[in-house]
Amino acid sequence: MLVSIIIPAYNAEKYIKESIDSIFNQTYKNLEIIIVNDGSTDKTEEVIKPYLSNPQIVYLKEENGGISKARNFGIKNSHGELMAFMDADDISAPDRIKKQISFFEKNPQYGIVYSDFLSFYDNDQLFNFKKTQFYTYKRNFFSGDIFKELLKYSFIKPSTVMIRKKVIDAMGGFDDRFRDAEDWDLWRR
Repeated sequence: MLVSIIIPAYNAEKYIKESIDSIFNQTYKNLEIIIVNDGSTDKTEEVIKPYLSNPQIVYLKEENGGISKARNFGIKNSHGELMAFMDADDISAPDRIKKQISFFEKNPQYGIVYSDFLSFYDNDQLFNFKKTQFYTYKRNFFSGDIFKELLKYSFIKPSTVMIRKKVIDAMGGFDDRFRDAEDWDLWRR
């Protein structure tokens, strides 16, 4: 089963190489990686350039329109039955895609899966860190009909999601009027 991994990239030169490499290091290999350059003004394209000869990479460029528009553009140009999302500054565990595919195969009634995550901050002047720091968050996990829980707060990180393309198409994709909480809006729909 082909999985399309959508990576919107806006001024992502610092981390996008690690993000792409984490996808190439997946134990599941039937992947297409769709990178949508959302009008970057830094060296994002230069960092991506060495990957463009790989047939698994689909590289798209558009004027800056925000993450929702970039994700939707990637979805529109995808070929997989399943969509997985990655932000350009995120890294996936090597067995992420394999575990999510396995879940879908055993549970065909589900349209979307998500997982826990680990956050890091890297020498960010805002927080004045001197080195990379990792944080875990205690989260509740919900399964089945999670609508009531989603009304309370957004607990699904987009870079942990795999969703059937037919489900995201039926929901109309991400609402590109949103610059924030676009993912929360989609999960609730």
